[in-house]
Amino acid sequence: MSQRKYLSFVLLALSGLGINATYAATLQALTDEQLSETTGQALMSLTYTAPTDASNLESQRVNGAKNVGFYKLGLEAEVSINANIKKLQLGCGGMNGAGDCDIDIDNLSLSGLKLNSDGNVAMTNEERASSDAVLTNPFLEFAIKNPDKASTREIVGLRLSADKIVGLLSAGTNNNTPNGINTLSGFMQISGYGTATTAQSTFGLKNSEQVTSYADVNVLPPLCTSGCGSNQKYTAGNVNSDNKGIVIPSLKADFVINNAQVLGNRMKSANVLAVTDIPAIPLTETAGQLGVHMADCIKILGICAKQDTFIKLNTNLVNLEVVPHV
Repeated sequence: MSQRKYLSFVLLALSGLGINATYAATLQALTDEQLSETTGQALMSLTYTAPTDASNLESQRVNGAKNVGFYKLGLEAEVSINANIKKLQLGCGGMNGAGDCDIDIDNLSLSGLKLNSDGNVAMTNEERASSDAVLTNPFLEFAIKNPDKASTREIVGLRLSADKIVGLLSAGTNNNTPNGINTLSGFMQISGYGTATTAQSTFGLKNSEQVTSYADVNVLPPLCTSGCGSNQKYTAGNVNSDNKGIVIPSLKADFVINNAQVLGNRMKSANVLAVTDIPAIPLTETAGQLGVHMADCIKILGICAKQDTFIKLNTNLVNLEVVPHV
């Protein structure tokens, strides 16, 4: 608004002095020295990254293509946007086959990182609708195979992004039904974090869930003729009718994803490696019991007195590390 007022004032002043406005607006030639002292910024920019360029991330990637260059058309501006796409489908049919798409995403949303009253990132529809993502220098980039050969060059990829993005991007709806990214073609490098919640389970009810260990057995030492003493081998688990299993409680564990790579064509699912440290798991006497079968029968004066029994636990499982695929 201030620029318009200033321009109006200038034109009014020129008119009052009787100066020809057309003559005043005539472009003036600049010398090379004057041009070298002049700086400016274009609204649009176009850059090219050759396949052999050190900044070409595709050629630097392990097993990456060595003959792909990139043409980048950028907008030198800061853009605020709040976008919601109910269904995004790109590359349907074509050379990759009919009846499917290279990209198929439900409920794709881009909003700002607005914080709610609890100090957490706003996640409800109403909260996200009132905030904008901020894109600094957004751009459209084309991946060109054989860019230096007019007879064989072809577009093999497209990227819509920005030099810097502050916002929240989500896909799908949290309704306990798999949705969101239905199919995806291309390459992604993923880093992130989250919290996994395990379901309560019972250990020891399956034949495969057994533990073999050793115990010190002290039963009437003078009269015990076999199966007593140190390091007596036993198997605990579903080995007799005393077995009830040990209940493992539900717990939460934070996990991280470090530079996981996803690469493929029309992928329906992908394995992403995440690492987490499991917090201490309490096992008390109320958690249940495991059946125990001794390798050698405990004999008193040569008569087998005990070979099957049970154990209850009162301990904590600690320092467990899990490497899940999510």
